[in-house]
Amino acid sequence: RIRLKFTLTALIAVCVFFGFLTFYSAYFNKVTDCGCFGDAITFTPWESFVKDLILLFGLLLLWFMYRNQFQLLQPKKQTKYIALSVFVLAMGLITLHGILHEPLIDFRDYKIGTDLNTEKANIEKNPSEYKTFYSLKNGNTGETVELNQDLYVADKKYWEEGSPWKIEEEKTTSKIVKQGYKSEISKFKPESVDGMDLTPEILKANKAILIF
Repeated sequence: RIRLKFTLTALIAVCVFFGFLTFYSAYFNKVTDCGCFGDAITFTPWESFVKDLILLFGLLLLWFMYRNQFQLLQPKKQTKYIALSVFVLAMGLITLHGILHEPLIDFRDYKIGTDLNTEKANIEKNPSEYKTFYSLKNGNTGETVELNQDLYVADKKYWEEGSPWKIEEEKTTSKIVKQGYKSEISKFKPESVDGMDLTPEILKANKAILIF
């Protein structure tokens, strides 16, 4: 309970600020991953917004529980400084270890011990599926619709000769419809200076040293 009133006030302010930020980001689709927990847990902006609301609710609950006891709950000075020193030292050592070596728990795709061949095989066995979505506008009525490629092909009124429906090319998009095995290793495709794909050669080698 070190500086309980100040700590709760600061955390409530932080939650309000990030609650606004994540809502803005989610509503206007500014980013796709909040980045709060790095590679350990991927949150969409909406999930992160809900997380901020839950944390804010918990902090407000603590505030109302202890609002009349802040002065009574202050720990002894000696205990306060010992606790602070231990926490700061622990955080510093963990951070320093991560910078100089590797994280204590590594959630990254390319962490030591990852089998790139296995990851590549998993990606090939369970690929993500994408579909093209067309925005069509009726030249007679001005009505617009959005259809995926299957529905577009299935209904010939949209593409038969003389049809008033025209594709708005600038609004055509590709969207994911099934998330497959997700890994950054799908992007592992080293090439030589002249553009030759070196991936198979590197993955089959007994030992490879890559210099970028």
